[in-house]
Amino acid sequence: MLARLAVRNVRRSARDYTIYFVTLLLGVMVFYAFNSIADQRLMTDVNAGRSDMVATIDRVMAFFSVAVACVLGFLVAYSNRFILRRRKHELGTYLLLGMKARQVAGIVLLETALVGLFSLAAGLALGVVLSQLLCFASMSMFSLDLSSYRFVLSSTALGRTVLCFVVIFVVVGVLNVIEVSRCRLATLLSARSASERVGVRGVLPSALCFVVSVALLAYAYRLLALNGLLDVGDAKFSAATALMLVGSLLFVSSVAGLVVGIVRRTRGLYLRELSPFTMRQLASRINTAFVSLWIVCVLLFFGVTSFSVGMGVSSVLSSALEEGTQFDHSIVASMFHFADLDQYSDKADKAQNTRERLDASNWSAADYFATRSATWRELVGQSAQVDIWSDPDLTGGKLAQTVGYDVESSALYKDATLLRYGVSVIGVSQLNATRALSGHPPVTLPAGTYAVDNCLDLTKGLSEAVSSYGGTLRVGGVELRSSRQLVRQVLRVTQLPDVQCVLIVPDDVIDALRAIRGLPDMSMLNVRYADGVDADQAEALMEKAFAEALPPSEEDLREGYDYGMGCWPLSFAVSANSTRTEALGFKMLITFLALYLGFVLLVSAGSVLAVQQLSSTVDSVGRYRTLAQLGCTRRQVLGSVRTQTLLYFLVPLALALCHTACVIWVMNRNLFSALGVSPLVPVSLAVGIVVVVYGGYLLVTYLYCSAIVRGALGRRLLA
Repeated sequence: MLARLAVRNVRRSARDYTIYFVTLLLGVMVFYAFNSIADQRLMTDVNAGRSDMVATIDRVMAFFSVAVACVLGFLVAYSNRFILRRRKHELGTYLLLGMKARQVAGIVLLETALVGLFSLAAGLALGVVLSQLLCFASMSMFSLDLSSYRFVLSSTALGRTVLCFVVIFVVVGVLNVIEVSRCRLATLLSARSASERVGVRGVLPSALCFVVSVALLAYAYRLLALNGLLDVGDAKFSAATALMLVGSLLFVSSVAGLVVGIVRRTRGLYLRELSPFTMRQLASRINTAFVSLWIVCVLLFFGVTSFSVGMGVSSVLSSALEEGTQFDHSIVASMFHFADLDQYSDKADKAQNTRERLDASNWSAADYFATRSATWRELVGQSAQVDIWSDPDLTGGKLAQTVGYDVESSALYKDATLLRYGVSVIGVSQLNATRALSGHPPVTLPAGTYAVDNCLDLTKGLSEAVSSYGGTLRVGGVELRSSRQLVRQVLRVTQLPDVQCVLIVPDDVIDALRAIRGLPDMSMLNVRYADGVDADQAEALMEKAFAEALPPSEEDLREGYDYGMGCWPLSFAVSANSTRTEALGFKMLITFLALYLGFVLLVSAGSVLAVQQLSSTVDSVGRYRTLAQLGCTRRQVLGSVRTQTLLYFLVPLALALCHTACVIWVMNRNLFSALGVSPLVPVSLAVGIVVVVYGGYLLVTYLYCSAIVRGALGRRLLA
């Protein structure tokens, strides 16, 4: 009998379960879809031979899924409270008719289980569909062959989802049973008469609180701009975070009283139709729930920001990857830690070893490998070496001052490395060899002149100023004038091109720097594989060539290396194939995490506001009945409901968007613009997801609230 009664109650109270069901449905759908990513065929195609990347993505998703599960559990319990509150009078009637408390609790438990099972089944079905849509979208984004698509049902994601939500249902069911068992009959039967007291704060306290909140937020934005989001451990970042939280709380708590005071003094607006009732209802709700609104504002801020910033970082990786993989392989020797450090015994030994190798191979890393490895000669078709030097007397700060570039007005004032240390210098012959290897025309450099190589928008202004400078620069003791040439040439395989304001000088200037410095700061050898070499096998062959040319020492073997590393010609090596794989894997991880967290946080915010607005509507049914009895029309009453719902959702959203706009502006100034990426696309996508998810909750809430008002008043009063 209890089961039949529970089924009937669920069918009869389907409207009351709307928010609860929608929250569960979206939670299950998203939870399954994003936990199934690691099992998709897409991951096999992108990360072929890179099982560690797949495992990393799976671990990260599992880690964040724990936090997401906790958030969804809170939402389910929070939404369920509204259902119990709506039905307390009904449950009290059961007790009045002679049912025992445990029987009533059993009915509630069965209803929770029925709705939970239905939402779990529907959510899993939609989750499977969403996972395939994500797979299709990702395959298109990564330019993979769509014909290789295969339908995959992830048993791992299925198990995680079922386990997570079964635990949530059990906990919620137990809480329901406890709450029903503790309620007295009188409390349950009088639930409908309990309503919230309407109260509005004074205008003067609200105005003072509002001014303080705006001042705190403005100062927080200024600190955030000074920090630049480059160092989260900085005191400015911590202070900005604290001020934004406090300022947001004060703003939300004061805005209702201030707006009501202003509107009340605007007689033409305040006395229009039901404006007094609407404003007092809304102000009362905000004043009593401002802490919840503050939490919702924080959720919205993190949701929109994580999505827009994550998609922006993903765009950065996409735009820079093709330019950074013009060569098949790059072998880098970082020698700046040997040069000029002969007074230290260990550094002196390494520097001496480096000089001996350089002299023995005529400063050519390609000759060094070719004379010591047969595999190298079979593997490498073409190569080009570029040595990067620096003049300690010409720092980045001195260069900017010489050419008249205002560093403080740009983002460069944050880059202490570029401003304090010597400007990088390369020879024109090595640059042209590198350009020939990447298929670009050579740079013609007249005697006594220099050109500039730059790939970062961060240093674009400085590079243009140096390139157009009419005076002379002293490099390596040689006076040089600008040839007015500004080129863009990467110097090694990398995910993000990192060439920033490098001077291209005649080879005789490099000879002068060699006499001064002894060793370059860095030496890079870029190679093209020989015709017929399989790119998938080339990395293993390159490792074999390194082992032949650089036999490992006992220390190298103990540390797990198959060849010697640490000094010329090899400190580290990277291939274009592995770089693309890592970049695509990282891009995928960032994209999915941004979608995952952004979606869940928006669902959280929308669900909390929906439940609060529905509760407020239920409490105010008597007031709406009074309005109808006084002669207010359907349009006026429902218009008041619509205005309250719209403003209640828009107040925290507006403040959260202000915070997000500040973060995006700072990120654009210090990251996106520096890498030549427009924030327009990620911001547009963030706006789209806000409209769909948050706007969807707003629409469902309004329809549900208007249905409650219609049902309570009947057709006669709303004629």
